Amino acid sequence: MSRGLAWHIFRKDWRLMWPLAVATALLQVVVMAVIHHSEPFPMSESKSVVAALLTLALAVTMTLLIVLTVQQEAIPSVNQDWLSRPVARRDLLIGKLLTVVLLVHGPIVLMDILQGLSEGFAPGPVLHATVVSNFEIALFYSLPVLAAAAMTRTVVEAIILGLVALLILVLVGSVVSASTGATGLKWIWRAVSHAELLLVTVAVLCWQYLHRSREATQQTRAVFAAGLVLFMLIPALPWGPAFALQRAWSGKPQVSRSISVAVQPGAAFQDRQILAAKSIGPPGRNSVRIALPLRFSGVPAGALLHADRTTIRLVRGDGTVAYRGIGHVFDLPPGGDGSVQHWVDIPANVYAREAEQPLRLELEYFATLLRGTIVSSAPLEPALRVPGFGWCAARTIDKGSRVEIGCREIGALPFCVSMAVGHDPEHFECELNYEPVPLRFSTDPMDHMEVMLPADEWRAGAEVVVRAYEPEDHFSREVVLPQVRLKDWRPAAP
Repeated sequence: MSRGLAWHIFRKDWRLMWPLAVATALLQVVVMAVIHHSEPFPMSESKSVVAALLTLALAVTMTLLIVLTVQQEAIPSVNQDWLSRPVARRDLLIGKLLTVVLLVHGPIVLMDILQGLSEGFAPGPVLHATVVSNFEIALFYSLPVLAAAAMTRTVVEAIILGLVALLILVLVGSVVSASTGATGLKWIWRAVSHAELLLVTVAVLCWQYLHRSREATQQTRAVFAAGLVLFMLIPALPWGPAFALQRAWSGKPQVSRSISVAVQPGAAFQDRQILAAKSIGPPGRNSVRIALPLRFSGVPAGALLHADRTTIRLVRGDGTVAYRGIGHVFDLPPGGDGSVQHWVDIPANVYAREAEQPLRLELEYFATLLRGTIVSSAPLEPALRVPGFGWCAARTIDKGSRVEIGCREIGALPFCVSMAVGHDPEHFECELNYEPVPLRFSTDPMDHMEVMLPADEWRAGAEVVVRAYEPEDHFSREVVLPQVRLKDWRPAAP
């Protein structure tokens, strides 16, 4: 392999593609300026539209840059066969990778580093966050586009292949649902699917460049299509193995041993949702919602308990299953007495058929225990650097009825955060993600967070207590009621 030849190929591509490369770099600068102009607060609606249009234009120019660069020496074609055949395939592949790295990712890396340093963040975290975010861009954009370009002869063929790939993703995604859904465990199968996609794109590129033939192109296209289907199917793998893997990551598996749960009629309920992605609405027309009064005991003081998944089984006296389903998620916030109301929706036909029959109720709860740690206790006006949260600032919105606190940090912020003014109640901003901190990264190296506080709790110059909640343990508990009648459980009011 000749390194000089690969560099020569890159220089040749630069001389041919520099106008498009410069346009791409300028668009990246403009997009970065628009996106980060309003930080640490969200962009206005008009700026969001402008940013979306600029991002679309940037995606088009970057795609054209990659496709046209690769197709200067199109692998499936015999046009310029006199040029590419004498060139070692490894040199040709390395030359194209250099173009993508330097002309596509180079400006992104430069802008991300300048942005992070200008915000006052340390060079080490800035460089680390920039590298991992660009890896995410390469995984989901640059490498798949590079592979598609290598399997086609023209831009039109590349567009057709891209549309076919998009159709595959849409069709498979419409019939397959992730078993881990919106839970914090979704990162497990997502990480596996990411690794599979990386393996497929690398295999396609290597096979296409190192085995130039019509048969090789047909094979790589088939592998690429199969890889996309598998990429969409992996998140549908069963919940059980995902929870077992997550439990193996528990930092302190002993802290949940003392926790027990029981159904306790007459308990006072704490009906607060913290980690749940959406609020519970009224029951559907074809279901009856009942409320199970639960009491958890042995929960460590100051801990937040989140039920990731609950399964319900109603079993008849002869051992046959009358109903099997999933209950609503719920949260047990810190400082309570352990009581919570668990909503369960029973299909109306099952309720009508089984209401008078004695049934065995089997409940299984898969839960996570999260521990809060105070990371800051200081005023946030006009702005403050909070350890682990970067820069935070506060402003009033909605005609002074609410106070918005926004933070921006290089790298990943804690996925669950609470803020409280003095000794007032905590206000949570949580997005379920139990992913280990080193694996938490996205296409943007700068992470953002907003927390809303009622204006009546806000006092100028008041101390704001910031807590970060991280999972300590994942556990499961079973509750069995040997004999119940559905008619004895009063349906919940809409």
